Amino acid sequence: MQAVGTPWFTPEQWACLRKCADDPEIKGLSYDQWHARSVESLKIFEELGIRVHKQHVDVREFVDWCVRHQQRLDADALCAFISRDAIGPKTHHMKVNRTTGEVSSRPVDSSLT
Repeated sequence: MQAVGTPWFTPEQWACLRKCADDPEIKGLSYDQWHARSVESLKIFEELGIRVHKQHVDVREFVDWCVRHQQRLDADALCAFISRDAIGPKTHHMKVNRTTGEVSSRPVDSSLT
């Protein structure tokens, strides 16, 4: 069975991320909006037979990691950040298209994991 990691936040950590993120999509979502989207994505992955591991994110650690790796605080960096803790090497970022339900993937910069 294929497995993927997904970032997971508490309401407090999401609020911290929104304050410091350099990503309009992150800044534009309330915790409830983010949580609803994430739960929807989890269901789609599970229906496709893909096991999902929730990777709890400490935003302070994420910010420090971004500084060390000279990364913007955005969704791409977040995917690379959680990859360092994922089970096995992660080579692709998977995303669900909420309109079509299709799953796409693209390579993750392995030098960051």
